[in-house]
Amino acid sequence: MTYFGNLLRNRSCAGGRTVVYYEWQTGETGLYTLEVDMEADNQHPIENYFDFLSPDDIRIKGTRIGIETVLDDYLGGSSPEEIAARYRTLTLEQVYATITYYLHKQKEIDEYLERWRAYTEAAWQEQQRNPPEFVQELRERIQRKRELLVAENRATLPIVDCI
Repeated sequence: MTYFGNLLRNRSCAGGRTVVYYEWQTGETGLYTLEVDMEADNQHPIENYFDFLSPDDIRIKGTRIGIETVLDDYLGGSSPEEIAARYRTLTLEQVYATITYYLHKQKEIDEYLERWRAYTEAAWQEQQRNPPEFVQELRERIQRKRELLVAENRATLPIVDCI
């Protein structure tokens, strides 16, 4: 898939209200525009795309996918089309909504992503220190197999005289 151009943020006032237009130029779908009324009710209308399970768990509505999954890919350089293709339960609209939400609340979402990264790193470290019993058993089986293969290779390798 081809992605070119940049995200454009245009702000204008309509009837005293601030409206933000997010536009993406994409190779696959042409120009994609999302209009967001920044003052509609107290809840940002873009937030309707998400389930806020806790301050550290925001999921894309109707899925089990957290916004951190989409944003990690996006910030890593993936285009919205690539992300939608990678996670088939997401629509392109949901991907754009997630990116728009990030751009609207970048400071807060950057903090959210930092907490998420710290949590996942701590969980990984804990699992390395105290793996479940079945993981330990698998590691031991792999180690035994590795040792067996090394021993077999030593027995069958020809001795080469290097001069």
